[in-house]
Amino acid sequence: SAFSHAIGDGVHVGNLAKDGKAAIHVFRSAGSHKKADAWVAAFWTTDDSSSLPIHVGGASDLLLADAQNNPIVLSEPVDGVVAVPSGRIPRYLHGRGGDMLARAAASMVRKEAERIVRDDEFKSVLGPDLIDALGRLSTCTADMRTRFEFFSLIRMFPKLESQWHAGRVATSAAVPLMARIDALVRSLCVLQQETGEPFLEPLHETLAKCGQYQSLYLTGTGGAQASRPRGDWLMREVDSLVDEARDLVRRGRPIQADAVAALGEWRARSLQSMSKVAFDPTLGRRSD
Repeated sequence: SAFSHAIGDGVHVGNLAKDGKAAIHVFRSAGSHKKADAWVAAFWTTDDSSSLPIHVGGASDLLLADAQNNPIVLSEPVDGVVAVPSGRIPRYLHGRGGDMLARAAASMVRKEAERIVRDDEFKSVLGPDLIDALGRLSTCTADMRTRFEFFSLIRMFPKLESQWHAGRVATSAAVPLMARIDALVRSLCVLQQETGEPFLEPLHETLAKCGQYQSLYLTGTGGAQASRPRGDWLMREVDSLVDEARDLVRRGRPIQADAVAALGEWRARSLQSMSKVAFDPTLGRRSD
């Protein structure tokens, strides 16, 4: 109950802990009454250590609460680091701004990039250019510009869908790889907002493209009632991403909204391969 009260409808961004002795899970505060740069960090340690240093950068409005959300006196940050009393029971540090969200997102980018490049089956599918991009992301920092890598990754979705359904890439590689790329890209979406670099294409144009590719898919399948598990899932995924992008604009995160919409567009482009493939209704694989 206390955790639900502290986190609310916050969105998990990443874990800032550098070892297994502590956890610092950062959430973006998504409530409509919250500021766009508001966050809360839930933290604990594996032992009853007296103090845990948390880098908050230039964050403001810092508040510390115990496991029951009772306020705790918080010392002033020194060189952007605040020492918080910690132990095995979670406590909550609330704040605004600074580089907390950027560092949390960068930590997840590094983790997901490393997971992809470690898998030999993925390497045979990605090619050297994308492997190089993932290598750069495996050393991602909070202030790193990642727009090139972001677009390189999302443009892989239609290619992977096409190769999978044409039988050129095994299910054991295609499906997990797309899931891993999606997880990586979602963290990159947060990082786009935090680095402050706007997208060139207006949001409404990107959202319109999502609808256009969905319409082309429906037209290409002729409105058939046959089960199309993968195509239907992609339609729902694009709808969800479009809704999320619009919600992010309302919450004051327009650059992240553009990034999520761009992800939605390239997911929608994947529908083109769906209109050319007949699916087995049980497996969602090509049956012709």
